[in-house]
Amino acid sequence: MAPTVSPSALQRILAITAPIVLLQTALVACSTLLLPGLTLLLLPGAAPRRAFHFLAHYVQVAWLATATLLLRVCLGTHIVIHAPGGAERLLENFGPSWGDVLLA
Repeated sequence: MAPTVSPSALQRILAITAPIVLLQTALVACSTLLLPGLTLLLLPGAAPRRAFHFLAHYVQVAWLATATLLLRVCLGTHIVIHAPGGAERLLENFGPSWGDVLLA
């Protein structure tokens, strides 16, 4: 059995602040960007829905990139990306209507 190693003070601080930062950025993004954008869904026509979809997609991409960076750099978590067609297809044509990507 391997000896247990206690985390350093910096690791403990990062383990506490990373989830708080993720929660705070999710709430700020939803309340400042997506909530005002909901008025686009009240307008008739496809163009306002496409505009809201575009806004929501890029807010989601930015937040997931931030979350991935925090988890990888601050907490040292290894992240595996599962996408249909593999990494090559993910990198060559990733767009708003491309589909779902699972981060595990």
